[in-house]
Amino acid sequence: MKHLTGSLKSIESYLTKLEMIDWFSHVGCDYQKPGIRLVSDWEEACRWTSQPISEWCDLEAKQRIYRFMSAAHYDQFAKWNEVAKSILPLIEPLVDMVRPRFPADSPDYAIDWFQCQLVGASMELYYATCIDSKLFRDQLEIYKQGHFPCGWYVESEDRFPEQAIVIVY
Repeated sequence: MKHLTGSLKSIESYLTKLEMIDWFSHVGCDYQKPGIRLVSDWEEACRWTSQPISEWCDLEAKQRIYRFMSAAHYDQFAKWNEVAKSILPLIEPLVDMVRPRFPADSPDYAIDWFQCQLVGASMELYYATCIDSKLFRDQLEIYKQGHFPCGWYVESEDRFPEQAIVIVY
């Protein structure tokens, strides 16, 4: 339990730093970076959060962590559900803080997308000594620049994550 507590402290510290972001301050502005596709408005951004390909990529990114941990670090993997349950209460205040920055008519699934990205980044951080995945933390870097990474696109499953495109508003 001591390791769990220590790792949760690092997640808590990470989330505290995220509170300082000027959320969505540059949505709609130009954003030039390889592997990015811009959308033009909140409506399109919200649609991308529920596209089957975005949902598949999100799940696959989490499954990569899950599969690796179960195969290579089973003792730590055995605590997966306990870790996830411990992370959620740390994330919820940040979600509540950012929710008003979304347009008032944003669908719940757009907020859910945001929360899922926080969960993914937190799991990456928690298991950082075991894995080298940064897919979700890379998305949070986009938030730090005032944009909304609202989805993923990839031509075929075997091209994820290397050739995945991040959809950004």
